[in-house]
Amino acid sequence: MADDVEKSVPHWGAALVALAGLKGVKITEAELASRLAWSNPGETTEARLTAAARSAGLKLDIVPAVLDDVPDILLPAIFAMRDGTVALVLGRSADSVEIILPRLLDNSPVQLPLTEFRE
Repeated sequence: MADDVEKSVPHWGAALVALAGLKGVKITEAELASRLAWSNPGETTEARLTAAARSAGLKLDIVPAVLDDVPDILLPAIFAMRDGTVALVLGRSADSVEIILPRLLDNSPVQLPLTEFRE
């Protein structure tokens, strides 16, 4: 998992900023990057992201999970995709998922068939 996080830190930063905005916390990617830069470089990327999220008033737990295993009460949640990007999952229905792809489509939510999201 750490390797996945390491490759997608810029995407994670954008996802954290989008999540913070949904929670009413105003932070920019530059501010978050600054917090990451000031964290202990000897820590794992996961620990640095968790610390940066905490400093922005968010709780971040990086755990291996699939959407079906995450209860709705924990949404919105950030998911690492197989291609190295991340998606902010806002909600789901029986056959679709509402997501934000950080840095794409002006962070506008899009509906995606659940089968396509799982691929």
